[in-house]
Amino acid sequence: DVSNIRKNLHMTRKQFSEDFGFSLRTLEKWERGERVPEGPTRAYLTVIERNPVAVINALHENVK
Repeated sequence: DVSNIRKNLHMTRKQFSEDFGFSLRTLEKWERGERVPEGPTRAYLTVIERNPVAVINALHENVK
């Protein structure tokens, strides 16, 4: 459940989408149940849920 993952991280939709590279529109559709993440996206969300700090660090380590 994408909404629960985001809420457990105490992030707004905007923060979650920006930090993890999802479009805000897609995130909103997942949370409303209009779409369901599939394949690699489901795996990525599982990693985000289990170790969000590692994901954020990996995605942003070269960004200054």
